[in-house]
Amino acid sequence: MKSMSYELKHIAGNTFVLSIADTCIGMYRFGKRSAVMIDTGWNDQEIIMKFLHNEGIRPVAVINTHLHVDHIGCNELLKEEFECEVYASADEIRHEIEEGYIDGQEIVENPDEGRLTIEGFAFEIIRLPGHSRGHQGIATPDGVCFLGDAIMSEDILENTRLPYHYEMAEALQSMEKIKTLDYPVFVLSHNSVCNREELVKIADANIRKEELFAETIEELSRNNISREKLTMLFMDEIGISKDKQNIDWVWETAEARVKEK
Repeated sequence: MKSMSYELKHIAGNTFVLSIADTCIGMYRFGKRSAVMIDTGWNDQEIIMKFLHNEGIRPVAVINTHLHVDHIGCNELLKEEFECEVYASADEIRHEIEEGYIDGQEIVENPDEGRLTIEGFAFEIIRLPGHSRGHQGIATPDGVCFLGDAIMSEDILENTRLPYHYEMAEALQSMEKIKTLDYPVFVLSHNSVCNREELVKIADANIRKEELFAETIEELSRNNISREKLTMLFMDEIGISKDKQNIDWVWETAEARVKEK
């Protein structure tokens, strides 16, 4: 039976993080019951509804950092239950529709970058593509910046052989951009809250891991081999098992790095 546990953590002002398993869902509360959600986690519908009813919270909107399955699992439930709008970037919506991942879901395009105003409260949208086609960061009116999966926390980075990114050149540009963001608090999607100094260190660790991958690919590519063969050799070198190499998203993110060479 699925655990019905969750943890609510106050971050600053009216901004909170709801942790379910290893996923951070953002929440900006205003008034007595209203809130804007940032992502909705996996398909933990019973847990999130238990939380909302226990706390007496009614979401008026959801802003998605991106539209991967572990960030949109309760979008449709909240939209149906509370008649709230669901937002994401235009690039993200277009790409996910083209790939057939969100067919039939009504998602509203938020500004490409700049302010999204909901119920009179301004949320800052920050373009951070790379992990997905239209990935974005979202800062609440309290200056808490939710970075989604644009970078991984150091513990996750250390234990993940191949962090997922759709487009490596853009992902690296976004990592460098993250180092320039001037907010007091940052939230990474998978159980990490940090200050700006800690964030720069985490971003540098992410960049360094990609530099090591690039060095590995450079060494392997000295022989005149096809991109497909190079991708397979790269995955072998970093310890991706043969059965996992055949998973679509694993191949896609390995190839995203190889094609930069």
